[in-house]
Amino acid sequence: MVIMLKEYFNEKVFLMQDCICFINEHHKLNFKQTLLKFPEAKTDPRQQTACYILAVPMIFKKVGKYLATFEYPVDWIWRWEWKYTLSNLEIFQSAPNQQEYWEPDYELTSCMIQLGKFSLNMWNGYEHFNFMDFLSELDEKHYAVFMTAISMRRGKFSEWNMDRIN
Repeated sequence: MVIMLKEYFNEKVFLMQDCICFINEHHKLNFKQTLLKFPEAKTDPRQQTACYILAVPMIFKKVGKYLATFEYPVDWIWRWEWKYTLSNLEIFQSAPNQQEYWEPDYELTSCMIQLGKFSLNMWNGYEHFNFMDFLSELDEKHYAVFMTAISMRRGKFSEWNMDRIN
């Protein structure tokens, strides 16, 4: 089942583990677009979760125009993290020519960054993710995104026919 958050909040549906919740119609359309770019995400929970978070409207609005350049659906936050976190770590200081390649030209809010770090953590166990920092940034609609992403990463929707999302 697919549910729009407007319906979720109006009817107080709490069985989110059985549905994919979208913030709005843009979120759903963005998700479909990411599935076209990353078709493996239709059956791979790791990629599906990353696509779902990338499709969050406030994120997709900033980075969607770079979708064609992404090898993976976490590249948008990986590039950000490289510029602002990883490149500053001593272990990466000597990485040759990485600064030019990983230079994003978009700005992200703290909520977007936290959703991105969460996406990286769900992707590969990214260690620069702090769950308490993440929770402090979530409002109601992004909490629903978080809960859906957890179910998605656990494989709840990997057997779904993603083409059913209309």
